[in-house]
Amino acid sequence: MQIPTTFILPARLQSLSIMQIVMFWMLLILSIGAGAKETLSEVETKTAFIYRFIEHTTWPEEARLDTIRVGFYGRDEALFDEFQSVVGSLSVRGKAITLHRVDSILQARPMQVVIVSKEETVHLEDISSYLVKTGTLVISDGAINKNLVMINFTYHDNKHLSFEVNKSNIVYEGLTISNDVLLYGGTEIEVATLYKEIEYSLRKIKDQLQAQKKELALHIEEINRQELDIIGQKAEIERYKKDIDSANALLSQKANQLQQRQAMLTQAEADLQQKNSALRNKARELSAAEELVLEKNTELEIKEIALQHVEDELGSSKRNLSERDKALKIKELEVRQLEKSIEKNVGILQALQKNIEQKEGLLKQTSQQVEDQSHTITSQRNVIVIALIALLCVSIAIILKQKAALKRERKLLEIEEQLVSAQKDSIKAYESSLKLKNDFLTAINHELRTPMNGIKGAIETVELDSMDSMRTALDMIDRSSLEMMRLITDILDYTEIQSNQMVVQVENVNIQTMFKSVKSSIEKRCELKDLKLIWIEKEIPGWLRIDSRKVENVIEKLLDNAVKFTQHGEVRFIASCDTSVQPWQLVCMVEDTGPGIEVEYQGKIFDAFQQRESGFDRNYSGLGIGLSICKELLLQIGGDIKVESDGHKGSRFTVCFNVKEGTPMLVDPEQVVDTSLPVLIVEDNPVNQKILQKMLTKLGFDSILANNGDEALKLLRLHDVCLVLMDLQMPVMDGFTCTQEIRAKKDYQRDIPVIAVTANLTDVTAAQCLTCGMNAYLGKPVKLDTLRSTIAEHLAVSDIKLVAHQD
Repeated sequence: MQIPTTFILPARLQSLSIMQIVMFWMLLILSIGAGAKETLSEVETKTAFIYRFIEHTTWPEEARLDTIRVGFYGRDEALFDEFQSVVGSLSVRGKAITLHRVDSILQARPMQVVIVSKEETVHLEDISSYLVKTGTLVISDGAINKNLVMINFTYHDNKHLSFEVNKSNIVYEGLTISNDVLLYGGTEIEVATLYKEIEYSLRKIKDQLQAQKKELALHIEEINRQELDIIGQKAEIERYKKDIDSANALLSQKANQLQQRQAMLTQAEADLQQKNSALRNKARELSAAEELVLEKNTELEIKEIALQHVEDELGSSKRNLSERDKALKIKELEVRQLEKSIEKNVGILQALQKNIEQKEGLLKQTSQQVEDQSHTITSQRNVIVIALIALLCVSIAIILKQKAALKRERKLLEIEEQLVSAQKDSIKAYESSLKLKNDFLTAINHELRTPMNGIKGAIETVELDSMDSMRTALDMIDRSSLEMMRLITDILDYTEIQSNQMVVQVENVNIQTMFKSVKSSIEKRCELKDLKLIWIEKEIPGWLRIDSRKVENVIEKLLDNAVKFTQHGEVRFIASCDTSVQPWQLVCMVEDTGPGIEVEYQGKIFDAFQQRESGFDRNYSGLGIGLSICKELLLQIGGDIKVESDGHKGSRFTVCFNVKEGTPMLVDPEQVVDTSLPVLIVEDNPVNQKILQKMLTKLGFDSILANNGDEALKLLRLHDVCLVLMDLQMPVMDGFTCTQEIRAKKDYQRDIPVIAVTANLTDVTAAQCLTCGMNAYLGKPVKLDTLRSTIAEHLAVSDIKLVAHQD
């Protein structure tokens, strides 16, 4: 093996002393070998250079190394074969050199040296990022980006082989390289050149920031469009008011009709009174007719008595006649004797007989007339009685009919009055509902604009050349965005409750981890208001079966209210679990030293849109739906809430959750994932990709990016990862389908933890995530503490430490 004689002598070599030049040529002679006369090939020269690079490099942990491990990444088979042919006879400071082929950059971490072939230098940025701070010397071939290289082979005029050294990158990795390595014909990359390239990179970053600013302006424009929508809703409310005015006019018309019906009813009552008066007159006429009938009957009785007297007289006359006949028979002899006297008196007797017959005929005629008159009077009396009875029945029927009609009219009037009253009540309720909704929309408008003004103001007033100004602006943006997220979460929860789309998701939960997350969030708010937070947990089992999202939501809302309404003093949280009853009772008490709640108002605080203060002069912000959401959530998951306050100072909210005993999550040792492996981020939004990457870097994880589910499946076939962060809505292939494909695989990665990261975190979506095989789900925007605890739980790691930021 020979060093080529066509080396270019660097300019700095010309200024060396004679002794240094002699040493340089001695080193060349040592590298060439005693009897070498022929010119070395390019592959042999690279092999010699690589050996000298290793020889002049010192690793901080070198004392603990048995061998110097050299990894070869690429497809330059000639260089690999050449180096492999001589590596067995080489050593550095008594340590053997071993050569290993690296098929994946993930296998390069244990190496002290990584040789990147010419065709793989396009991936040098990813390689450098993955191997940062690992103490690995990277030797590249023909790399263009000077900021990334440590030692890089170069070609002058595409013919002469040389190399360049970026000492800043070598020192950053904790390595030491001798200046004598440059005597082999290499050059050191100037810092000024790197500075210009860095300046160019910073300019690109600035352009990206400008693009992000434009995107933020687009978001603001979207919010303005939403504001126009709210104005449209207000116009719709005005239309509702006009409809109410129309309804009032219709109601007035109905009232006029009611008055007309009342007038008609009054007229009907007057007609009824007239008919009653006529009926009373008829009754009086009937009474007079009855009196006349009585008089006629009396006269008839008198005539009957007179007739009886006549009959008695006639009987007496008949008896007298019989006596006379007897006297005549007795005196028949005397008659005979006195024929002459009789003959004389015969004419007298005949005359008397005729007279009697005439009287009898007259008496019979008179009796017949009396009889006929009696029949006539009886028939007339019967006709009059029947007519009076019929008239009385007709009058009674008319009266009953009029009364029934009057009763129906009164009932209809009562029904109409009830309908009018109900319509008035419904109109009042509708007006009240419209007012509440109008107040709600106004409150949403105010509550959204307040944090948005903080974000926009912080962006516009930040001074980029002042670190203090940037920190203040970032703090304002952080607080405003958290406030906006709480507001949006409340609105979505209320909408989900109203649409009956809430689903209970009971799962095994580490209750201490959940309480720790809530406590961390509330501590920051208490610090801003200089409030003392007292946190007490009394003998609570480590694992419980609950709907953690809803339980955490209720506790956070109660604590948020306590902090909001307390200006001085303390906020106290006490949690305990009663395991002596079935089901178990998880009891949480939130106490504050705020102004208290009036007794008469305590029954209304759990109603939606109810706030103790309203108008533009109220002391506390909010939508008035927080406690209403708490009550509805408790109804869903099984629980109760009550409030205690004397109305003067302080209040206490006590919440009871029905829970079951949980089972600790045990990790199978065979399924434990290597946490040194990277995390696969499946996300189509570039901004979210950058945010998740930076979060994972802070947590000490490397990351790989995929823009959709299809790319994720391809990367999983090429790389080993420890965990997947999966977005749901993506082009080509969504997160649900991708997760199902992963679970259907037949290799070990089918059991890799998959955590959903989505902006659409409703109960229905959460249930779909678990159904398709995901292990957990996180809502956007993701909190760093929540991401850390979730990853630690599913990778069976006790805790994940934050990595300090390094410039």
